This record gives sequence, structure tokens and C-alpha cells, in this order.
Amino acid sequence: MVIKGDVLRKAAILFFVLMILFCWGGIVFAQHSAVFRIVTTIPPLAQAEKEIVFVVRITNTGTETWVSGEYSLFIETYDANKNYLTETDKIRQFGDTAPGEVLTANISFDIPVDYSGTYYYRVVTEFEKEILFSHYFILKVLPFTPVPEIKTWTGSVQIGYEDARAVKPTTSLNLRVVNLLPEGRYLKFSTSGRSSPTVNPELSNFLVSYHSRKLDISAGDFTTGLSELTLGRSRGMKIETRLGKVSLAALAGSRRKSSRTSDEDYLYGLRGSTNLTDDFSLATNYV
Repeated sequence: MVIKGDVLRKAAILFFVLMILFCWGGIVFAQHSAVFRIVTTIPPLAQAEKEIVFVVRITNTGTETWVSGEYSLFIETYDANKNYLTETDKIRQFGDTAPGEVLTANISFDIPVDYSGTYYYRVVTEFEKEILFSHYFILKVLPFTPVPEIKTWTGSVQIGYEDARAVKPTTSLNLRVVNLLPEGRYLKFSTSGRSSPTVNPELSNFLVSYHSRKLDISAGDFTTGLSELTLGRSRGMKIETRLGKVSLAALAGSRRKSSRTSDEDYLYGLRGSTNLTDDFSLATNYV
């Protein structure tokens, strides 16, 4: 009977302690309590100077409904030693969350440019008179990698005016515009013109060209169409392709017979060349 009395006494004491914890400790019957769970981060790999979105799920395990507009969510970040660093904007929630219900929210964060390595963060639910914290989650941040600025447009404009006793007043214009493309490609447009008391304003010497590692396409006025040795100024279209050390070009166009006449010769040309060494190449032309 003594043994049974001790057992009953211990059970009564344990029951009394549990009642104190339940009623006064706020463990089960707390007004506000929650279970925090991170669903995912978008993107999964965080990088400095990029935005990341935390998708969180929070279960209301308290006894009171979280009233719309009376509570906010945000995230605090910490360094590798769990020292506080910063926090996101507070997002006020406009929806009731009853006890037992699950709240899903997206919280965005702009990662500072100097972040790199392992960090921690906590989800915070803030009420008017109480704040609930989650446990620490790990956040891996890739270092910032600056992207080199690629200039896409370049060019030049030259405008000149000359007025001297020996030369009639003349205005000249040279325009060159280049659109730089990825992988070493580019588009280029150039033209020039002049005007004087005896020459009406006009633009001439148009040239539009496309360049890549294996192909060149040009249309307009050429200073040297195929070769400086075999063909001078001409107007037409030229295509050139490169296959390793071998280059092939074709030209179709026309050129004036002389500067004093408007008569033109129509011409077609082919050119083939090969680079025997870095300093020596062999070529042949047919016009």
C-alpha cells in the first residue's frame, strides 16, 4: 500500500505540473503560435545582386484567428555566425488565417552585391503586440559576377568645310555606323557626300556590309572590289566565304569607263586565295 501511495503521489504531482504548464506556460493554449516551413526559393541558387523569392508556408497553431491587415511577414538575414544583417520589407497580409489553417506567402529579397558564401535567415510573423520567429534556415549565395558591358553601336561622323582663294567653298560629309553583334559579327553602313557651288548636294559611296568569322556580304560602292591589283572602284555586290585557310569571293557589279562619261562596264569576278603561312598568302583573280 505504501508503494501504491507513492505512485499516486507522483502521478498527482506530475498532473499538477502539467496543468500549470498548460494553463500558465502558454504551450498549448497560446494565443499566437505557428509552425514555419519553407517550400522553396526562386531561383534555387541565390546570387549576389539578384532577387530571390522565398515561398513559405505558415501554420497557425494558436487559438486566435490572424485577422486580415493586423499582421505582417518579413525575413531577417544573418551571417555565418548568425549575426543579424538586414531584413526584407514587411508584407502586410490581407486575409484571415484561422487556427489550424496554412498561410502560403511569397517574400522577395534583393541580395546585396557583397554577399557570398553561407548565410542564415528566419521568417518573422509580426502582430501588434507579439512577434513569432521561425528557426534558422541556411541560404547559400553565389558571388557577384560582373557582366562586361558590350558596346553594340559605334561609328563616326566627319563634317568639313573649306573656303580658300584657290579652292571653291566645299562642304564634305563622311558617316560610318557599325552595329556590333555577338561572336565577333557586325553590320556596317558608310556613306560620304560633298557640296560646292558647282556640285549639287549629293551623297555617294554607299556601302552596307555584314561580317562574321566565315562570311562577308557587302553591297554598294567598293574602293577595291576583288584585288587592289586587278580591279579599282566599282559598284555592286560581293560575297566572300572562309573555310580554314582557303578564301573564296565573288563579285557582280559595274564601273564607269572614265570619270568624264557616264558609260559603264558590267563586270563579274571570282577570287580564290589560301594562307600558306601567317605572313604569306597566294591568290588568283578572274574578272
